Amino acid sequence: ASLDIPPVNNQTVIPRSAVVVMNGHEYAFVRKSPKDSKDEERFERVELVIAEERSDHVVIASGVKAREEVASRGSLILAQIYEDQQTVATGMPLE
Repeated sequence: ASLDIPPVNNQTVIPRSAVVVMNGHEYAFVRKSPKDSKDEERFERVELVIAEERSDHVVIASGVKAREEVASRGSLILAQIYEDQQTVATGMPLE
């Protein structure tokens, strides 16, 4: 059997492995397009509003838009790098 369910406006589904919890907030790392061929691959941390959680995926109400790429493998490493950079920049750990 096949069931065709239309998408809910303004909601995006991402793998659970893409969600990182830091200090009680949920985040994902979204891939940003390089500005030119010399740019390195970049990811930006975005805060998520979760509409629904399942065992293998999460429905996002805001934070990630359709067609944006999120890091699902290595997201914990990106979170640690982000936290380390913030500590070096401010001299204080993330709150």
